[in-house]
Amino acid sequence: MQKYLIKGALALASAAICGSVWAAPATIAIGFENPANAGSVYFGGDTFTDTGFKFSAVDPNGAGFVGATINGLAPADSSACSLSICPSASSSYYGVLNDGSVRMERGDGGSFRLAGFDAGFIAEFLDGSLFGPGLGQLIVNGGTGAGMMTETFVLDGLLNDGTTAFAHFDFSSAFSDMAFTEVSFTACLWDAGSCTAGASFNLAKFGLDNIAVIPEPGSYALVGLGLLAAAGARRRRNV
Repeated sequence: MQKYLIKGALALASAAICGSVWAAPATIAIGFENPANAGSVYFGGDTFTDTGFKFSAVDPNGAGFVGATINGLAPADSSACSLSICPSASSSYYGVLNDGSVRMERGDGGSFRLAGFDAGFIAEFLDGSLFGPGLGQLIVNGGTGAGMMTETFVLDGLLNDGTTAFAHFDFSSAFSDMAFTEVSFTACLWDAGSCTAGASFNLAKFGLDNIAVIPEPGSYALVGLGLLAAAGARRRRNV
């Protein structure tokens, strides 16, 4: 029994390590298509799951309305867009609303990398100050065991025709090469030369979709190595 446990642990660790070296990890696209979340609204502290990830709605001021799942084919039918101009999409997406943010982490606690995402501004109706390029910033914070890493992107406002649209964003190689245990998405609007998350008078809103995630295979290697260590300890006790 001891021999088979050691062999199994070695095989698992070896396969995982070799696989992580020689095989490119598969990219997962999170498109917020879980039927259980359709039409849902989220307040600070609420959570939901999608594609093996846990998402948490975060309100910088407590437990306010900061998120919703929006039907991209008919965004105006969503309660989140009843008083806002929301971008259209070919399917559902998540709306980060009212200066809030959304945090994601793997359901199994493992680490992951990010390649890119889609985002589009959500604007209040009839607000002439929300037009034009460079209205604000998208802010992505990634957490690792060693600390935080931040990457920002330009968030454009309403188009000249009064609509808004999704755009694709790719992370830098430095950010996409980092293995994170959690990542949060938020936004801010420029005001008097500053752009501060959580302080845009509830006007920082955007749709989030198609998050390209690469789960780290290293956790499987750790499982195998853990089994090997346990087998070795048992063997020493039996000697």
